[in-house]
Amino acid sequence: MEKFITIYKWNVCKNFVIYKTKKIKNIYILKHKVNKYKKLLNEYNLNYQIKDESFFWDKLKHKHHQGIMMDIDKFDRQYLTKNIINKIEKIEKNTLLILDSIQDSHNFGAIMRTALAAKIQYIFIHEYNNCPINQNAILSSAGYAAQIKIIYFKSWRNLIVNLKEKGYWIYSACLQKDSVDYREEKFTEKTALIIGNEQKGIKPNIIEQSDIKLKIPLQNNVDSLNVSVATSILIFYIQSYLKII
Repeated sequence: MEKFITIYKWNVCKNFVIYKTKKIKNIYILKHKVNKYKKLLNEYNLNYQIKDESFFWDKLKHKHHQGIMMDIDKFDRQYLTKNIINKIEKIEKNTLLILDSIQDSHNFGAIMRTALAAKIQYIFIHEYNNCPINQNAILSSAGYAAQIKIIYFKSWRNLIVNLKEKGYWIYSACLQKDSVDYREEKFTEKTALIIGNEQKGIKPNIIEQSDIKLKIPLQNNVDSLNVSVATSILIFYIQSYLKII
């Protein structure tokens, strides 16, 4: 098992320099790229090693690295606590994103990036059957995984009950006969949106616990959207509706 996660490309690495400095264990730079990157690294008192192309090739097996690469610590899991629930309760207008069994790391990374861009403060994921925060997810997030708060939980029932007790309405994105067009919904100031698995969607027992089922109307016989695209449409609409963005 790999001890570290290796990331590369400047925008990805830059996010970790600024927001997750302590996670960085090793920094490697190609000689002709040192002048481009050293100013920010020096600002954060980060040491780096100058390496040649063969070193990068041995680590990555490709050349799409922009001359910088980092080894970072793996992400520790932060679990849901009463303290987090209490913090969420105090936010007057808030949208929470809850992911049910997202498997593809590229989708997970894209969702993290979009969520941050839409001012989503928390993403909740179950401790099992979800993609980890791995290299592909971090790269797909363009490094913004360094900023978003990922909260793990153990029980769907407990999460939903706790959120409802704190005034949140639970919305499930699913294509069912009684799902409502998301543009027709009057979203509450405390909204929790559940997004389901790429193939199977949200589990039926989770849908049953939600307050409202949402759908994105599709045209021209298209029967589904990529999960990260659907997530983007919904969260940007909700955040705009609530005047959060």
